[in-house]
Amino acid sequence: MNPEIRRYAWLDLGWHRLVIAPLVLATLAAIPLVAARSPSKALAWGAAGLFLAVTLGWGTMRALASVSEEARERTWDFQRMSASTAAELALGKVFGAPVFQWYVGAWCLAVFLIAGLQARLPNVAAFTVAMLGGAVLLHALGVALSAAGSHLQVGQRARRGGAVVVFIGLLQMAPMALMLLADRQRALVRWWGLLLSVETFAALSMVLFAGWAVLAAWRALSRELREPVQPWAWPAFAAFAALWWAGLSTPTHDRVTTGEALGLAAAILVLATYVSAVVDPLTPVSLARTLRAWRPGAARWQHRIPDWLLHGALAVIVGAAAFAFALPGQVLASALLVAACLALRDAAIVGCFGLLTPLRNPVGRAIFYIALADLLLPFVLVTFGLPEVARLVFPVLALPDPGPGTAAAIAAVQAALALGALVLAAKHVRRLEPAAA
Repeated sequence: MNPEIRRYAWLDLGWHRLVIAPLVLATLAAIPLVAARSPSKALAWGAAGLFLAVTLGWGTMRALASVSEEARERTWDFQRMSASTAAELALGKVFGAPVFQWYVGAWCLAVFLIAGLQARLPNVAAFTVAMLGGAVLLHALGVALSAAGSHLQVGQRARRGGAVVVFIGLLQMAPMALMLLADRQRALVRWWGLLLSVETFAALSMVLFAGWAVLAAWRALSRELREPVQPWAWPAFAAFAALWWAGLSTPTHDRVTTGEALGLAAAILVLATYVSAVVDPLTPVSLARTLRAWRPGAARWQHRIPDWLLHGALAVIVGAAAFAFALPGQVLASALLVAACLALRDAAIVGCFGLLTPLRNPVGRAIFYIALADLLLPFVLVTFGLPEVARLVFPVLALPDPGPGTAAAIAAVQAALALGALVLAAKHVRRLEPAAA
C-alpha cells in the first residue's frame, strides 16, 4: 500500500468511524424506505446527493488542506525529506487525505448502484463513473492548489477558496443532471464520430480530465520536492482540450469550429502564463540558473527558457491562429488574442519586479502596480479626451466589441509593452553573468 495512504488511514479510520458511519447511513436510508412512495428511486438519488456532499464537498476541503496544514504545523519538511517520490505523495494526498470521505462515499455508491438498478434508472453505471471521476478531479486539483498555496504562503486563502472549487464542480454536473430529466431522444452527444448518451460522455470526460488533474497534483508536488519538471504539461493539456472540444457536437449545437477549438487552447495557455509567472517568477537566482543552462554542455535544457515566457509566447501564437480562423462576427477570438498579449505583458512586468526590487513578495507588489495602472491610467486618459488611447492601454474597455482592427492594434501595443519589460529585465543579465559563471 502507498505509505501516505496508510498513514492517513491510521490517523482517520479508527474503529469508531468505521462502525458509526454505516450505522448513520443506514438510519438515513430508513427514512425514504418508510416514507417515500417509490423508495428505490428516492434512496438512489439521496445516496448520490450524499456522495456529492461528503466526498466531493467535504473531501475536496480535506484535499485543499492536505499540504497547507502540514506546512503550518511544520511537518511538511519531514515528508519532503522522506524516501517517497512525488508520484507516491500525489496519489497518497489525492486518495489518502480524504480517506474517510472516500469510505463514506463507497457506502453511498453501493446504495446508489443497488437502489438505482432496482428503480431501473437510466445509465446508472455511467453516472457512477462520472461521480467518481468528478471526485478524483476535484481532489487532485485541491492537492495541486494546496501545494502551490503552501509554496506561496497562502494556505489559509487556498482553504477558503475550496468552496469555490466545489461550487464550480457541482455546476459542471448540473447540466448532466438536467439532461437526465429531459427527453431521452435529445440526450445524445456526438464526439469524434461516436454517438454517446450524455451520461456516458460525461463519465468519459470526467475520467479523462481527472487523469490530467492527477498529473497536475504530481507536478505540483514535484515542484515542492525540488525535482526538475519540464514545461510540456500545460501545452499538452491545451492541445488535448482543443481536440476534446473540436470533436463535440449535440443536437442543439453543431460541430465546434477550428477557431473555437484554438480559442480554448489559447485560454488555457493564458492561464498557464499567469500561473507560471506567480509560481516561478523571474528572480536573480532563476535568471542565473537560466544563464547556466545556456552554457555548452548544460544538461537541464528545460531551464533555458522560463515557463511563463514559453507559455506566453505559445498563447500569443495560438491566439493569433484562433483570430485568423475565427468566423466573421466572433468577438471571443479577438478577446483571446488581446488576453494572450496581456498575459505576456503582465508576466514580464512581474519578472521585472522580481529582478529590480529586493522585496520579499515581488509578485504581490507587481500585481498591485499592474492593477493600479490598469485602473488609474485609462481614467486619466479618458478625462483628457483620449478614449482611443485608453482602449489600447486598458483593453477591457474594448472587449464588448473590439473588432479585428482594434484587436490587432491592442495586441500590438500590449506586445510592445511586454517587449519593453523584457528589455528592461535583460539589462540585469550582464550584472548576473559572473554569478552564473
